[in-house]
Amino acid sequence: MLITNQRVNTIALVAPGGIGKTALALDLLNNLVSSPIYSKYVDVVLFTTMKTEKLTANGVISLDSIETISELKNSILLSINNVFDESYDSFDFAVNAHQSDKVLLCLDNLETLLRDNPDSFDELNQSLPANWKVLVTSRVAISNATILSLDGLKKKSAVHLARTYVTKRGGSPLALDSYATLSKDCHFNPLAIRLTLDLLLTGKALPDSINVANREIAEFSYNNLIEVLDNKSIEVLEAIFVDDNSSRLSLCEILGMSLDEISPAIGELTRTSLISRNSSEDGEFYSLSTSVKELLVISPRNISIRNSVQEKINKRRLLSKEIDITQNEKEIKSWHVAFIPSDTTESLKIIVKEVNSKLMRSRSSTNLSVDLYRRLREMTFIYEGSFLFHRTIARVLETLKDMNSAEGHYKQALALNPLDVASSYLLAQLYQYTKKHDQAYLIYNELVERGIVNHNSPDQLQLSENIYNGYFSNQIFLGRYEDVLEQTKEWKTSPYRRSFGTYRASAWKRKMENIVESDPKAVVEALNSASQILSDIFTNDGYFNRACFIAKKVLEEVEYCFSRYEYAKKFSIEGLKLLNLFDKYLLEIIEGDKKFDYELIKQLSNINIQGNPFQSGKWTRMFNNESDFDCSDLETQNIDGLLTVRIHHRPKERASFLFAKCSENQDYFLHFDKFISNNWKDWCKLSIGQQIRILPDSNPALKNKAICANEIHLI
Repeated sequence: MLITNQRVNTIALVAPGGIGKTALALDLLNNLVSSPIYSKYVDVVLFTTMKTEKLTANGVISLDSIETISELKNSILLSINNVFDESYDSFDFAVNAHQSDKVLLCLDNLETLLRDNPDSFDELNQSLPANWKVLVTSRVAISNATILSLDGLKKKSAVHLARTYVTKRGGSPLALDSYATLSKDCHFNPLAIRLTLDLLLTGKALPDSINVANREIAEFSYNNLIEVLDNKSIEVLEAIFVDDNSSRLSLCEILGMSLDEISPAIGELTRTSLISRNSSEDGEFYSLSTSVKELLVISPRNISIRNSVQEKINKRRLLSKEIDITQNEKEIKSWHVAFIPSDTTESLKIIVKEVNSKLMRSRSSTNLSVDLYRRLREMTFIYEGSFLFHRTIARVLETLKDMNSAEGHYKQALALNPLDVASSYLLAQLYQYTKKHDQAYLIYNELVERGIVNHNSPDQLQLSENIYNGYFSNQIFLGRYEDVLEQTKEWKTSPYRRSFGTYRASAWKRKMENIVESDPKAVVEALNSASQILSDIFTNDGYFNRACFIAKKVLEEVEYCFSRYEYAKKFSIEGLKLLNLFDKYLLEIIEGDKKFDYELIKQLSNINIQGNPFQSGKWTRMFNNESDFDCSDLETQNIDGLLTVRIHHRPKERASFLFAKCSENQDYFLHFDKFISNNWKDWCKLSIGQQIRILPDSNPALKNKAICANEIHLI
C-alpha cells in the first residue's frame, strides 16, 4: 500500500469529475483511522476540501471554496487546531510543532488551486515536514507525485454489475449473452448500464433502451460537465461544435484560453463519449459524433453557451477584417512597426492591434503594461513560431524595462523573419537605449546597405531619416567623427539634408572637444564649421528639436572656449562672428529646446570680446523680474506715428513673434527684437485680443503681406 511506503510522500488520485475520487479517498481514510494495523504509519489524518460545487437532489449548490494558497493554509491550520485541540494562530508554527507526528494530509479537489497557481502547491508540499504524507484528489495531474488513475470497468466486472443490478431491482434475469451485449453497447460505463437496465425494466425493448440510454447518458455527461465541472470544458465542447475539426491550438485561439486551461478540459471530454480524438501527421484533432451533435442541437441548455462561443468567433472575424480594412485605408506600410500582415491569424491580429493602440499609454501605466505582458505570455505556446508575436511582446517588455528579455524576443523575431525591417529597427533602438552603440550601429549599417533607406519613395522618407539618425548618432557615440564628416560631405544636396547637416555639425563639435588645450586654431575652425551648418539649417529647414539641441551644445562650447583669455584675445574676430550668429537665432533655439539653461546667457555676456551682443540690454534685461523701461510712461507720452493694433495670432505661447491687425484689418508682423520694453516676461504675457501700439515700417517690402513693426510699445 502506497500509504505505508516510506519512499512515497505524495499520492494523487486523478480522474474526471463525478467519477468518485472524493468518495474513494474518504473510504480510504475511514479504513486507515479504523484499522489498528495502520497506526504505526499514521498518527493523525487531516482533511480539507476545495470543492466549489456539489450536486444534490435539489440541483447544484455553490460552496464557499478555497481558492488561494493562503486560504488553503488557513484551512489546514483549522484542522490542526481541531484535531490536536490547540489554538495556533500561525500555519508555519503549527506545522513545526507537529513535525515529528506522522500526519496524513488529504487535499480534496486540488485542481481549484492548480488552475490559477500551479506552482503554489509544490512550494507548500516541499515546506511540509518529512514525516508528513499528502493524499490529493484532482481532475488534473500533479507534478512530483505518485499518480493513481481510475480506469473504466472491465468486461467481466461490467457484466457482473448488470446482473447484480437486475437482481436488486427485482427484475427478471436476462440471458448471459444479453448482459455482455448490453455492457459492450454501453461502453462498459456503469451509469449507462444502470440507465439501460432501468429502461428495460419499464418494459421497453432492449435495442430501444440502449439507444435511449446512450442519448441520455451523453446528455447526462454533458449536463454534468456544465453543472459540476469547470465551464471551460463545456466552452471547449461548444467550440468544437461550431468549428468542427479542432486542434488544441485552434481551440486556444477561438476561446482565448491558455494551453493549461484547454488541456484539462480536453482531458475531461475525452473521458466521455462526447468528443472523438483523431491523430494525423499534423497533430491531434477533435470532433463530435453525429449522435452527440444531434444531442447538442436539441439541448436548450447549450444555447446560451453556444451563442457566446459563436459570438466570439464572429466578433473575432469581424475585428480581423476591420484591422485589414483600416490598415489599407491608412496605407500603413510593411516596414512600419504597427503593420500587421493580412495572413496573420485572426486572434493574433487582434491582440497585436490592441498592443499597438495601448503601447503609448502603457509607458505611463505599469499596470497596463503588466496586463498586456501577461496576456501575451499566455499565448506564447500558440504563436512561438510567429515573428510578429515575438516583436510585439518585445515592445511590451521594453515598457517594463526588461531589456534583456525584449532583446531575446527581437532576436527570435529576426530568426523567424530576417528581412523584417521593423524588428531590426526596434532592436537597433533598444541597443542604442542600453548604450550598446556598436551593436546598434551594425544593425543600422545593415539597413543602409540593404537599401532600406530610399529617398525615391515619399512614403519611406521618414523611416529613412530615422535610420540615418541612428546610423550617425551611434557612430558619434563610438567616436567615429571623421567617418561621419566623410559620409555627410554632400549634406546640402541630400534628401535628408537636415539630418545629415545636424549630425555633421555634431561631429565637428565632438571632434574639437579633446583638442581645446592642444590646438585652439582647429577648435575655432570646428566651431565655425558647426555654426555655419546650423545657420544654414535654421534658415532653410527651421528650428526642429535635434538642431536646437546641437546648437545649444555648440554654444556651450563657444562659451567654454572664449571665456578663456587666450581664445578671446587671439581669435576675437572669429569669436565675435560666432556670438553674432547665435545672437540672431538664440530666441528660436530656446523655443526648440525646452531644457535650455538661461544661465548660459549670463555666462556668454561675460566673454571679454568687444561688441559682444550678449552684453546688450536686449539680453541682460530680458529675464529680469522688472524692466528698466517704465511702460506706464507711454500713457503720458505723445509719440507721433504710433498705431494701435490688436493681437490676433500667436504661433506658440513663448514665440518670439506674433501678428496683429489694425482697425482697417491690415496685418502687422511683430518681433521681440522691436519690443521697446525689452522685457521677455512682459512679451510672454501678451495675449490674443490685447491692444498694443506699434510704429509700422514706412516702406514695406511686399504688398499684400504683413507689415513689419519697427517699434512695439505696451499700452
